Amino acid sequence: VTPTPPRLKKNRKTDPVSRFREFQNYWNLHKPPGENNHNALRWSIKEKIAKHDVIGSRPRKTFVPNNYVIPSQNPRHSLRWQIRTDLAYGVMPTVASYDY
Repeated sequence: VTPTPPRLKKNRKTDPVSRFREFQNYWNLHKPPGENNHNALRWSIKEKIAKHDVIGSRPRKTFVPNNYVIPSQNPRHSLRWQIRTDLAYGVMPTVASYDY
């Protein structure tokens, strides 16, 4: 195995990954002006919210019974009986003469 000559070795300046890491470290250390870290402000706001977070009790619902009867459960036996007897005696029903 022959050693590689020094001129063919990777030059550190042209390595894009290491160059990016150098820049990234520099950027993390030296932030641009106007970009302050607001972590302290965020934590103070979170602490204020946590202190004032009082859970109030809501008023209880008063349940009102539902009087609605599903039509399939309300067979209307009396209405059927009235109509059958009127048909049996030949009485023609007038408009809205039956109690529903």
